[in-house]
Amino acid sequence: NAEHEILIAMYHFTEDSIRDLLLRKAEEFQQKKRQQDVLGGYNVRSRPGSGQQHRNYRIRIIADNTMLTNVGSDIKTLARSYPHIIQCRKDSVPAEMHHKFAVIDGNGSNGKNSNSIVWNGSLNYTNQGMSKNSENVLGTNHRGVVGQFETEFWRMWNEEFSGEENVV
Repeated sequence: NAEHEILIAMYHFTEDSIRDLLLRKAEEFQQKKRQQDVLGGYNVRSRPGSGQQHRNYRIRIIADNTMLTNVGSDIKTLARSYPHIIQCRKDSVPAEMHHKFAVIDGNGSNGKNSNSIVWNGSLNYTNQGMSKNSENVLGTNHRGVVGQFETEFWRMWNEEFSGEENVV
């Protein structure tokens, strides 16, 4: 139940139900962003003097470059649907980007977001992974764990996957 941010590092992504969920969330984020813009950069809960700041409503996805061209891959569809909300990057190295995690409403720089959660495990977002394989997924709201995954996501986004040539 993301309020403002979803960060996903996923090796293989073909599961339409998750794609559709992310598209609905992108539409919601876009509406929140419009409302925030009307209020001069603040959302309803973060008006001046409230102690809260401007929110970035965004979905960021890091994918393995070899999986982008697989039949059924949802990455390009997501990237093209809401380009101001959903941004996707691919790796440009020969080794596989084999991560499978999602950070929802991360801790951010202040580490105080009590709604933060990370999901991690062996599960790829595929029909096979969701309905047929034996997979494991662990979700936790432990701030230290969420923070480590969030830090790793932004490290990959800004270092390994940065540059205009990597944007889908």
